[in-house]
Amino acid sequence: MRVTVKTGGLLYEYLPPERTGNRATLELAEGTTPLALMQQLRLPQDGTYLVIVNDELVPEEQRGERRLAEGDRVSINPPLKGG
Repeated sequence: MRVTVKTGGLLYEYLPPERTGNRATLELAEGTTPLALMQQLRLPQDGTYLVIVNDELVPEEQRGERRLAEGDRVSINPPLKGG
């Protein structure tokens, strides 16, 4: 199945080389979860990320359970920092 992944901040560096800016279309196995996608991209495990699938926030405790589907749009953003 194909999904579109968009990243925020410097996370684009974890997308494959054929990305366009901070976006990439990826071919994933059926039943892939957001957590498995993040592991496949080799995102640092110590980060707290904001994960959104099709404009719906996916809480951290659901990322290993929710299954992605053909055509899903996944947005992964680093934690916000500010002062």
